[in-house]
Amino acid sequence: MNNNPTLRFTGIFSLCLIILGVFASYPIYRFGNSFIYSGTALNLAFFYVITIISFYIVARSFKKSGSVINAFLGGIVLKLLVAMVYLLFVLKKFPSHEVDFVISFFASYLICTGFEVYYILYNLRQN
Repeated sequence: MNNNPTLRFTGIFSLCLIILGVFASYPIYRFGNSFIYSGTALNLAFFYVITIISFYIVARSFKKSGSVINAFLGGIVLKLLVAMVYLLFVLKKFPSHEVDFVISFFASYLICTGFEVYYILYNLRQN
């Protein structure tokens, strides 16, 4: 199996997430408390791993015609289910910081999923 699309995605995704994280971390560190800062970093790390796993599922099906959309939807459903279990677990574990966590959770989810969808569409247009 060729892992080249997954490795290329991981490299570009890592670089973009680091650059975005550096620019976004200053206001969070400056104006937020330590819980928001550490929660945002953990959410980004969580979604980083889940997005790479989801992309790997899709990248395996690039060579099979007609199965990319099924793999993409399967990856998104897997990502969403794992994210909702994580959301419910953290909301039960830390009941006093719900709004802070949910804002950083959905921001991280949208950033990672948006980058994944853009990269998949970019690769499909080239084929």
